[in-house]
Amino acid sequence: MRSYREILSLSWPILLEMGVQMFIMNMNTFMVSRLGDGVVAAVATANTALSIVGMLMGIVGIGANILVAQYFGAGERLSTSRIVVEAMRLNLLVSIIVGVFMMAEPWIALTLLHTPALILEPARLYLRWMSVLLPLQSVSMLAAGILRSFGSTRPVLYLSILNVVLTVSGNAVVVYQGFGLPELGIEGLVGANALGGVVSTVLMCRLLYTKMPAKVGLSAWWKRGHFTWDVIRVGVPSAVELGSYQLTQFLIVSLVSLLGAYAVATRAYASAVESMSFLVGMGLSQGISILVGHRIGRQDYTGAREIANQGIILGALLMTLTGGLLFLFGGDIVRVFSHDPTVIRWGTGVLRIIAIAQPAKAVNMVIGGALRGAGDNKWLMWNSGTFVWLSVIFAYLFGITWHGALYGMWWGMCLDEWIRAGLVFRRLRGDRWQGRSYVQASTVNGDASSGAPVPMEH
Repeated sequence: MRSYREILSLSWPILLEMGVQMFIMNMNTFMVSRLGDGVVAAVATANTALSIVGMLMGIVGIGANILVAQYFGAGERLSTSRIVVEAMRLNLLVSIIVGVFMMAEPWIALTLLHTPALILEPARLYLRWMSVLLPLQSVSMLAAGILRSFGSTRPVLYLSILNVVLTVSGNAVVVYQGFGLPELGIEGLVGANALGGVVSTVLMCRLLYTKMPAKVGLSAWWKRGHFTWDVIRVGVPSAVELGSYQLTQFLIVSLVSLLGAYAVATRAYASAVESMSFLVGMGLSQGISILVGHRIGRQDYTGAREIANQGIILGALLMTLTGGLLFLFGGDIVRVFSHDPTVIRWGTGVLRIIAIAQPAKAVNMVIGGALRGAGDNKWLMWNSGTFVWLSVIFAYLFGITWHGALYGMWWGMCLDEWIRAGLVFRRLRGDRWQGRSYVQASTVNGDASSGAPVPMEH
């Protein structure tokens, strides 16, 4: 019971924080829908391109979070702070380079997505402006991830709520032309997102500075450090795995685009609802990854396995429940976003298929988080990152070749989810994921800060 309480104590603020983020996304979709289904499809397509960029950001973010969790759990205070500084420096450099490229050449991603001509121009405009905000968003996400690894999940939640209030208020003013403003369209939506992002990022970085386990001087920001390569080495396998998943979604969106603008709009609404359905799994996955990382850092493999097993039970039960709600009330949910009969019919059917995949998705998320926290990143890269491509193959076969259209594509992705769930469950039952602590494997010069594990603050 103690492990269950520990999981829930750390995970519930993460869960609510993600709920806040999902609320922003869905509220944006809802408000943008007032501008027409074409604008919704354009924004959804551009966001898919931006999610691919997250693969590069993930190299730094995931690597830093895993290392911070293990070193923090082992009580290595100075090393933990050095990891934070070097990760933030590397993240800022990469995000600026990628953001400039995406702003200069938005057509490349949109062409690869087979974006319909009807929505090409608004998608280009939205993608270009959001690329300007990329460095800001990447720094905020990295700071939030590191704070969670420290166990400071509640302050991150509060800052996310602040971001919601500012962003939604700005969107409402733009969409409904408050204060006598003219119609600002997509540019106004980007401006509203920028307002919330700037304020929350500044506060998030300040909070991170106050929570550092050991203070480091300003010279650490430009000195060559010991951990930059470690961050990359640890982050690459997980980024490849998660990036592989994002690329499959990129290709699936491309396949959906072949079915026309109605199909793209349906996918946008279904994806917005689905993101809420697996919110529980995502929150548990991150919380379990942190807890497992802390235990692996101090060589407590029995405790790490116990956390993972109890997380599977919690995740499967809760996501099965959300899947049932989707199956029963999916049509009513889609009607909130669109009044088009075709979109409602397709969206209802897709959400029922999504509901069937929820237990498998819970297993994939929870065990994947546990294995990342344990440092078993390479196995996840070679196995989960490879088998996820079955979703594209199945989607093409069921949706295009066998004329199953949108329903066929989602049945293919559902089958892929269950296959990968079996693979990760088999991995956790063995013991090959143990003994992969990066604290044990790394050599740190001049760190005299080792001691008892640092207490967490939820």
